[in-house]
Amino acid sequence: MTRAWRHDTIKHVTFVYPAIHRFARRSAEQSAAFADSLARAFGIPPPPAIDYYFTNDMIDTFSAMGLDFFPIGLDTVGGRANAVNGQVFVGASTHGEAYRHELAHVVLGPLVGRGRTAPAILEGLMTWTGGSAGLDFAHLMPGLKAYVRTHPQLTLETAITTPPPREGSLDVLYDGAAVLCALVYEKGGPAAIRELVSAGLDLGGALHTAARLLGVRPEDLNGVWRDRVLAY
Repeated sequence: MTRAWRHDTIKHVTFVYPAIHRFARRSAEQSAAFADSLARAFGIPPPPAIDYYFTNDMIDTFSAMGLDFFPIGLDTVGGRANAVNGQVFVGASTHGEAYRHELAHVVLGPLVGRGRTAPAILEGLMTWTGGSAGLDFAHLMPGLKAYVRTHPQLTLETAITTPPPREGSLDVLYDGAAVLCALVYEKGGPAAIRELVSAGLDLGGALHTAARLLGVRPEDLNGVWRDRVLAY
């Protein structure tokens, strides 16, 4: 399906994209450097090869994957990753070379593999390191902060168990879990993140682990989380 597409390899990342696309090499170079940097930060070897497929629209990307009628709703910006095979699939009308959330899935696959990480924690880690919806973590925070400020009843647990539907770039689940990962990293560095992602699939157990790593009681974790969001 992508035989006639262009292929540009930078370090160990091969970018594959339609011939009509104007390749943003500088952005691609930064993404390849990001992959190396992320692996180095967590003390794991970078993937030997990553195939990064992208188009201007997620519908076109799914079509190239053989999924011509895949249900994605109104949002045509996004990505998927096959971490085991080192494959990234992105659809974004701008900055397609810089959708690093999916790169994070591939790079950190060895850290979170074998079914030991709660899905919300998994996506939070990828959002904290690689961003989401085409934005990096820092640029996601104003939207989350505004939402938390206007929803005083929102807790960390409800944010990642019964979140509202994603609206634009605001994903309360992904962004809220990303803040938790940031807190854990600030307290204990890579070792604390390793412990958090190894806490198992049960979200309750993961939150208890996060509280312990932060040195707070489980019942105080929500207050710590809300204070951190509102401080951004």
